[in-house]
Amino acid sequence: MDTQIDIKYEKTYEDQGGNYTPKDLDEMSMYVSEQLAKPFDYNESVKVGTRCMMAMWNFIMSKQGHSGASASFVGLEFFGMTRRMKHGFMVLDAHDVLYPQHDLVKRAEKFVYDTTHSKHMIAEAKELLEDHDCAPSVGLRWKEIAGNTPTPEDK
Repeated sequence: MDTQIDIKYEKTYEDQGGNYTPKDLDEMSMYVSEQLAKPFDYNESVKVGTRCMMAMWNFIMSKQGHSGASASFVGLEFFGMTRRMKHGFMVLDAHDVLYPQHDLVKRAEKFVYDTTHSKHMIAEAKELLEDHDCAPSVGLRWKEIAGNTPTPEDK
């Protein structure tokens, strides 16, 4: 691939924060090949991976008509899958600590309460108690969760 196109891609990625969208699979393949051909260290390999994933993300979202909430859901599903989070997770914007109305502590406490009172977590805690040896403090935690009553919306 010629250097001028490479510079165009880099500027597009840098200037638009990852909004480069390949027109077709051939262009996607060329872009990924170009990124992988560059010399890189560990940090640069993360950037290359991110650029390639963002280009593929943008390509798929544009072809399937996803935007807004559905595109965000795809991203969160991907994150959860790659981190093996089977019971959900919480994303906090650190910027929100600047504004008291966001009350991050309250939101985190609610998340922990809702999670430990979900029927899925209660069932897993019961299963773990039956099938696994663990440290005493872990066993106490599992017993605590196993004894919870599911929240009304989770029954």
